Amino acid sequence: MDLFDEEVFVFTPKGEVKELVKGSTVLDFAYSVHSKLGDTCIGAKVNGKWVTIKYELKNGDRLEILTGPGQHPTLDWLKVVKTTKAKNRIRHWIKTNTNIAETVEKGRQLLSARLKRFNISLEAVPEEAVKKVLDLNTLKEMDDLLAGIGSGEFSDVKIANILRRFAGEIAKPEQKTAPAEKRILKGEIVVQGEYSDIPYKFAKCCSPVPGDEIKGVVTRKGISIHRSNCENIDLNRISTPLVAVSWNESVSSYYTCRMKVQAKSRDGIVNDLVSTVTNNEAYLISVNTTGTGTAMLEVELAVRVKGQKHINDLTSSLKKVKGVAEIERAG
Repeated sequence: MDLFDEEVFVFTPKGEVKELVKGSTVLDFAYSVHSKLGDTCIGAKVNGKWVTIKYELKNGDRLEILTGPGQHPTLDWLKVVKTTKAKNRIRHWIKTNTNIAETVEKGRQLLSARLKRFNISLEAVPEEAVKKVLDLNTLKEMDDLLAGIGSGEFSDVKIANILRRFAGEIAKPEQKTAPAEKRILKGEIVVQGEYSDIPYKFAKCCSPVPGDEIKGVVTRKGISIHRSNCENIDLNRISTPLVAVSWNESVSSYYTCRMKVQAKSRDGIVNDLVSTVTNNEAYLISVNTTGTGTAMLEVELAVRVKGQKHINDLTSSLKKVKGVAEIERAG
């Protein structure tokens, strides 16, 4: 699974790089800069050409957001954006500034009708099942889910099927003897427990590789695989379920790793670091340097490696490059 197939890199008018998930739109970009910019966005100039808020971003695009004083979020915007940050801001604005009771009621009727086909009453669905669906879609309240169904953001068919499955699991009588925990092999990862049928992806914040201790976090898009020491899965900061996951013993792919190198500034230092990466059979993705013109240089390398042992070997080789003072794994 190639993380860089799931990202898009674009530029602000000042040349600053913004990294968003693949499929992000002009509106996602606007909200990534500032919530008020997103709230009033009417479109953008992309590479000098005017486009709508629905324009899907491509690698290398340079954006200038256009705003209008009378513009504001609508429920339809939830179908336009891809990122959780944008969706949460839009929902917050709508709940704060409009009356969405009709949309919530429409969603309630659609979901109730769909559940009725399974001889299930919406009111009878266990709270635990509802909470699982809300967690899966990174929502806080049932009204958010119903409004999403009423506006077309969520499929009533899909939500009804998930609620039906979760409700059925909760309603099952306890076994006298505990059944063996379900373990599903999904490529590089073994997923255990009730979330074993949900797809996964590797978190960009910590970029886990084989050999790392890992945990899974249930998100709207599936299971996000993090390193166990990732600060973003601090139990005090997240409310979504954690999933027991482990590496498949036979993994053989390459994985993204980011490394920060502190080195004394000298001519050719970056070239020497790049050569060391390639000589260690790792694949270089990107190089970013800060501190140019000063005594010390920080070089961030994004590389593709086979696992933790590969990282250790590469780190040992990089430490031998003249001028290198310190190396640490980023994220």
